[in-house]
Amino acid sequence: MSIFGKIFGADNIIEKGLDLIDGFVYSGEEKAEDRRKYEWQKVQSKVELLKAYAPFKVAQRFLAILFATTYIACFVLVLIMNFFGKTTNDVMEIMATFRIGLIMLTIVGFYFGGGVVDSIRRKTEQP
Repeated sequence: MSIFGKIFGADNIIEKGLDLIDGFVYSGEEKAEDRRKYEWQKVQSKVELLKAYAPFKVAQRFLAILFATTYIACFVLVLIMNFFGKTTNDVMEIMATFRIGLIMLTIVGFYFGGGVVDSIRRKTEQP
């Protein structure tokens, strides 16, 4: 029988038939393993995304600190000048020309807005 099986290629027919039947059955263990692999891939992709955003976050913080310092310095300067009775029209005109308040509002909005949007999105995605 073994000779005929080797001649006609029938020595692995039973094994291949069992593999085929096993391929049609999707057990709970296989589902759990696939779910675990999927969750791990999601975690890995988030880690890779955070690594990719790291230089952007450094630049974002630098710009936020730079413009916040300028805005606060102008605010303090105008406050001190008003306290000593000096006119602040020149400083206010410069701030209006460069639209420092609008720039600061935009930067703060982008800086904190991304985190707020992410937290809202996470809360709505949770089952």
